[in-house]
Order: sequence, then C-alpha cells, then structure tokens
Amino acid sequence: MNQWISKTKAVAYCRVSSKEQESGYSLDAQEKLLTEYAAKNNLKIVIDPYRISESASGKHIRKTFNEMLRYATKNRIPIILCEKIDRLTRNLKDASSVS
Repeated sequence: MNQWISKTKAVAYCRVSSKEQESGYSLDAQEKLLTEYAAKNNLKIVIDPYRISESASGKHIRKTFNEMLRYATKNRIPIILCEKIDRLTRNLKDASSVS
C-alpha cells in the first residue's frame, strides 16, 4: 500500500452483556476482530478500544458508550467499529445517537 495514503480514523467499541460472556464471547475476541478489520480496510484505530461488560436490560448508565461518543465527536472521528450492531446499540435512542 502506498505510504502516502492516509488512513481514516476510527474508534473500536467492544461490549459483552455479562461477566460470564467475557470469557466465552469475549472482549478480547471482539477487539482482535475489529483490529484485523481495521488493518484490512485502511482504518486507523486512534485510541485503545473501548471495552465494557454491561447488560442491555434495566436503566444502566452508559458511561463508556457516552464517553466514546464524546471522544469521537470532539476528535472528528467518522467511524465507530463494533462486532455487531447489538454490541453498539441497545435501543432506538442509542441508534439515533450514532447515526
């Protein structure tokens, strides 16, 4: 690849729904997948991946999710990488905040 072609900036977001999933459907596996995807698609993950174990039920405050959105907005990062859409958004309100 031409060294003069700049990579598009991205952030990576990894989430599991429970502590039990951290070992099976793991944060590490999601991070590896997103890192490989970024490398293959000329993307540069500009900060350590955001990683969280958080249930989609209840009224949990999405501290890490909101932190990631603020960082991406402030730094004009156009791409948020996630393994599946349900890892990123839990409801329509979340979906509207990342579109």
